Parts: sequence; C-alpha cells; structure tokens
Amino acid sequence: MERLGHANPARLSFRWEGQPVEAREGDSVAGALYANGIRTLARSRKFHRPRGLPGAYVDGVLARVDGIPNVRLDALPAREGLEVRARKVWPNHGLDLLRLARLIPRRLLRVGFEHPSWLPSGTPLVEPWERALCFMAGGAEPPDADDRGTPPCPARGCRSMPSSWEALYDRANVQAGEHVLIHAGAGGTSHVAVQLARPRGARGAATVRDAAKAAFVQNLGVELPIRYRDEDFVAATKAWTNGRGLDVALDNLGAKALRRTFGAMAPYGRVATLMGTPGDTDEATAYIRNLTIHNVMMLTPMWLGLRPRLAAQARIVASCLDLMARGKLELRVIAMPFA
Repeated sequence: MERLGHANPARLSFRWEGQPVEAREGDSVAGALYANGIRTLARSRKFHRPRGLPGAYVDGVLARVDGIPNVRLDALPAREGLEVRARKVWPNHGLDLLRLARLIPRRLLRVGFEHPSWLPSGTPLVEPWERALCFMAGGAEPPDADDRGTPPCPARGCRSMPSSWEALYDRANVQAGEHVLIHAGAGGTSHVAVQLARPRGARGAATVRDAAKAAFVQNLGVELPIRYRDEDFVAATKAWTNGRGLDVALDNLGAKALRRTFGAMAPYGRVATLMGTPGDTDEATAYIRNLTIHNVMMLTPMWLGLRPRLAAQARIVASCLDLMARGKLELRVIAMPFA
C-alpha cells in the first residue's frame, strides 16, 4: 500500500509474530500492519476463517500485545518495541492448523458448535471438548505476569465481574432487604453474583445441581441453596418469600429457565438475563406481573466501540478487585489446560 505524501516521516518499529514491522508515528498498530501488506490479523472463533481490518467484527482486530490478550489493534497507537501476536492460532499465524475445524461435517453441528448433538451434557467427553473450544477461541493462554511476577486478574474471572455487577447493580439496582435468585449459583459468573448481592444487604438464593455446590454457595453467603434436581425452584422461592415472590432474578441458563422464573417473581420485579430474552409464557406472566427484563451482554461495548462503557467496565473490575483485597469477594477460577 502506498502512503499519502503528507504521512509523518518519523519511523518506528514493532514486532508482529516475531518479525519486525515498520510504522510511522501516529499509525495505529492495525493501520501499520495493513500498510505492510498484512491483511489477516485474526481468525474466527469456530472455523478460523480470516478476519482483519476493515471488517464487520471487532474480533478481527484483537491480538495479544506485550503479553496482554484481546487488545484492539485499531485503537492502539504503534510504539517502538511492541510485541504483537495473533490470537486463536496454532502453532503460529502462518500455519494455523486449527483451520482444519472447517472439515467437520456440518450435520454433526446442527444443535450448535459448543453443544453438538453427538455430545450430550454430562458425558465424559464434554470437558475435553470444552478445553478444545477454549483453545480454539483464544482463551487458553492467560495474560503474562507483570514485572513483579504477579499475574493479572484471570481473564475468565475478570469477565464475570462486569456481567454480575452490571446485572445486579446497574440494571436491576438491588436494594437492601430484597430477595434475589441467582441461577446456576456455583458457576463462573453466578458465583460472583451471589456474593455481590450481600454488600447491598439483599437476601440471596441460588439454584445448584448437588449437595457439594449447595455447600459451596452457602459458604459464599447464599441463604437459600435450591437443588433444582430435587425441588422446584419456583415453589421454593415462593415459600422463602412467604408467597410474595422474588424482587430480582439473574438468569444464566436460557429461555426455558427464564420463562419459569417469571412465575417466581413478585409484581414489578426485575429480571436480568445473560442469555437473551425469549418471548413471554403462554399465560403472559411477565406482562401481567409488570416485570422489567434487562438484557446484559458484557461484550457490547467492545463490539460497538463504546469507549465510555469500556472505561466503566474497567472501573467495575477495579471495584471488584478492591472487594477482593478487603476479603469481601472471592474469585474461584478453575484451570483448564489444553494438554
């Protein structure tokens, strides 16, 4: 690509995949790569199709910069000595063997890539499959340690903080004395949410699968663990609230559980969902009870380039880290190595 005549003559150099790349002062990293003929900066999550600048997906300009994953190259000024590497490739950007995922017959993926029809939930192959998906999606390699040898907040854990905080505090506005239900309370995002209800003075319930997870969420401050395999969560929460219903619920399961949750809510209750909003029940429960339903999608600021919202999410993470430092929030992260 030929540069315009008035381009800044001052030159600098950074490294892309270990190779030096020349840039001009004022270039973004993505712009400098484009000027050097490097068009493919990333791969799609599932079938590893090429993405880059320009493109319809912000994911096409995300890369690992100086050990930090998921940095937007189109918003990062080129600086001398930056070390930039592609995500979601193996063994390297030039020879990405993960592209072989395109050979998987589509008939095997009719139900979805993450939960295909041939792999029912709870079978022994689920965990290896999820580890493979984590690797293919660029989530298997955590950020590098800092100069003191201290690794930054785990990516999976930090991701759960904005989702939980936005759902309970910014959207549902949980208040003292309110009854709050968190679905899948022992999960990655939900186990943070059950703890965030407590500083506001709210009373927490959580659905869990078994006795071990019930004990886990109770240790995090949950008042009412509900083992959904053994009891109906709607009936359990109705009894817990003396028939009044829930003030707030956080859905992390999907349409079926969310529609049933409508029946557990008090009139004018607030429901936050991380899974998208389905239609109402056949009985129009959400409509009749005048429920407020909030969609919470943590990636929206990144997808749409909403920098003030991104800055707000950074402040949320900082607030959660402060709670952790004061012993008021625990973050449980399960390591899932690829090999």
